[in-house]
Amino acid sequence: METQPYNSLLIKPNSVKESIDWVLRATGWDNNDQHVSANYTRQLAVEVSSLLEEKLKVQAASGKNTELLSTFKNWLKDDMTHIPPRGPITEFAKGLKDFIGYVDGKITGNGIGLRDGYISAYNKYAAKWEEVMCLTHVKKKQAADIFIDAVIYIVIGLSFLFWKCRTEWSAQSMAGDSNANDLKDFLEKMGYVLPKLNTGNGKRNHSGEMVANKLRYSFSELEEALSVTDEALTKAPQTYNEFLRNLKGIADSDAEFIEALQSGNFDGQKQALINLGANNNFEFTDADFAKLKVETLSQLVRHYPLYKLCCMAYAYKLAADPNFIDKAPEEVRQGLSAFSTLGALGAAGAAAGVTVAYATNFMGFASLFAPFFT
Repeated sequence: METQPYNSLLIKPNSVKESIDWVLRATGWDNNDQHVSANYTRQLAVEVSSLLEEKLKVQAASGKNTELLSTFKNWLKDDMTHIPPRGPITEFAKGLKDFIGYVDGKITGNGIGLRDGYISAYNKYAAKWEEVMCLTHVKKKQAADIFIDAVIYIVIGLSFLFWKCRTEWSAQSMAGDSNANDLKDFLEKMGYVLPKLNTGNGKRNHSGEMVANKLRYSFSELEEALSVTDEALTKAPQTYNEFLRNLKGIADSDAEFIEALQSGNFDGQKQALINLGANNNFEFTDADFAKLKVETLSQLVRHYPLYKLCCMAYAYKLAADPNFIDKAPEEVRQGLSAFSTLGALGAAGAAAGVTVAYATNFMGFASLFAPFFT
């Protein structure tokens, strides 16, 4: 059941759909003014960085995860200081914008949102980031905390949706049919109202394959995790957990490459490029390499916003409360119960069962990132 649009960003989202709408409203990417979007994103990144520092500084001071906070702040730096912003919050919001189908502040039908039909859960004329910035420090922290919760639900929801739509739901209709309704049911559990989605014209309903393609376009890391060819990740994913294992693996590999570029410890690759140039009658100079390094870093820092933000969110929530999963909103627990049951709870899915199912599969997801925090 769809609610009236909320008039404040301090109202917490209650579903994956509302979480996506919150992020797009908070960053301004549901608008047609990119200058406003950049300012909103910078301000949100500052508040998230401040919140992470406040929660994790005790651990850092005690010697536990001493590099954790600096890593997160380094990731967010490109959202806070680069012009235009290009860090994980920016790339996350841009990916969500494309997935829903916003172009210049309007739903065009290029995403899953129905043109002239999709309605955001947050009123773009009333729920503004300026409101948050004029409030107290406590309220700013509250907004940043809402963002962190939204990240968790969005990453879980979209990664699972992509995995299923690239596999057994690929031929299913978004609108459902007499043979299979798993995709339709899951979209509804995520908080979507089917008549407000771009499900097709009734003659040729849009399929799970289309949903997967839109997610692949919005977040390339999902497709990379599905088709890993790296020697360290030779096994093609057969389950959702293996798919998430690959998502972590490719991000770790990418982080090592970035570190090598930034540290200058890249002599082997540099010499290989020089030799390649010589073999093709081209002199690859130090200046050429320096330019290439800058361009490469510019592209790499944009990679893996889902992974980076989920790492931040998980670390923050775990530091705040080791039992945070049990306190997730009831609507969210119910909406995401399909992660471990694949929609098969049915009448047997009593509230306790739903809670257990959600907690089990979420912690299974989070455990993939655990080595990053120990």
